[in-house]
Amino acid sequence: MQTIWSLFTGRKNKLSVASKLKCIRWSKGHAHAGAEAEFELRTLCVGDGAKVKVTCRTQKGKKLDKVEGVVFRNRWRGSVVITGKMKAGDCVYLEAKLSKIKIEGVSNLIPIRAPIDEEDKS
Repeated sequence: MQTIWSLFTGRKNKLSVASKLKCIRWSKGHAHAGAEAEFELRTLCVGDGAKVKVTCRTQKGKKLDKVEGVVFRNRWRGSVVITGKMKAGDCVYLEAKLSKIKIEGVSNLIPIRAPIDEEDKS
């Protein structure tokens, strides 16, 4: 569909676009207890330097870790620490907030696997 502009070109015009959280997704389909789990946050029409806070929670809503970062080119990559207390089979998800522009979102659930050291022994 073609965009039709009805504003005058000889003067300043204000144009606003809606910012959105496109997705927040895990780098892998699982995480290991006692290790870091990486993720990527993608946005649409968010300016460089926008502050973002991501909280990792258990399936029951218990907070595990919180990290902060800055969006650059509509993207931010980070990682959270999954505590060693988590059991294999538990699930975690991420909550993302860009509070200044009032955008929030959540990721999908991923399962927790046994710590890496224990997997190597079996």
